[in-house]
Parts: sequence; structure tokens; C-alpha cells
Amino acid sequence: MEPPSDDARASKQGVTGVAIAWLVLTLAFTVAEGEARKHATFHLFVGFIAMALFVSIGLLWTPSREGLPTLGRSAVLIVTGMGAFGQVLESIGASGYDRFNESHEIEALTTVHNSVGILAPIALFAVPIGLIAVVVLVLGRLLRLARSSRAA
Repeated sequence: MEPPSDDARASKQGVTGVAIAWLVLTLAFTVAEGEARKHATFHLFVGFIAMALFVSIGLLWTPSREGLPTLGRSAVLIVTGMGAFGQVLESIGASGYDRFNESHEIEALTTVHNSVGILAPIALFAVPIGLIAVVVLVLGRLLRLARSSRAA
């Protein structure tokens, strides 16, 4: 049996990511209240953007050979994946604060938030890096299409 293609693997990861995001969103809106809900939603929003970039890059960037392109793709996927993962976990943790974010309503959740706080700066890099990568990939595809239509 053949191993799944990169496209199939990225699609499955995307579906899994959306399912996780939906579950976390549900948690943010059933457990959190007031400012904590906004805090959790913000983290989830940034995580969702990083997740969408991760899936887009995985689907758009398929290097034809080993070497620098494959290494670059891996690096960008790691950054966007870690950004998404960290923000989704921070969203879960942010749900545990009280309505004014001044104390811990659910200690286990806020511990998650504080534990993954180190990943927050990665998300700040993941989104712009991912956006640049997607723009470059889309422009590259458009240029290839234009060249091939002129050659035909």
C-alpha cells in the first residue's frame, strides 16, 4: 500500500485542526465569561489563522527535490504549526480566568495558559512568516501558469 501523499496528509491535518479549534471555541464560550472570553477568543483566532496558514503552505508548497526547498518548507511548517498549537492551548488556558482576568477561576486551565506562554512569541512570527510564504507561493503558481499558457 502506498503512503498518503503530502496533499492528503495536509488535508487530514487541516480537518483535525478545525475540529480542535471548534472544541476549543466551545470551551471558550461555555466556561469563560466577560474579558476571559475575549482573551480566549483572541488566542483561538490567532491560532486559527496560523493553522490555516499551516494547511495552505502544506498544500501549496510541494518541493520537487530534496535540499534547501524541502528544508525551507519544513521550517515554515514547524513555525506555523507551533504557533497554531501554542495559541490553541493558550485559548484553553485563557478560558480559566475569571471574568476580569484578575484571578484564576479554574486553576488547571490557567496553568495550561501559563505553561504554554513561551509559545506566544512563536505565533507572533508564525502569522507574518506564513502570510509571506502563502503570498510567494500563490504568486509563483500564477507566474508558472502565465508562462505555461504563453508557451502553449
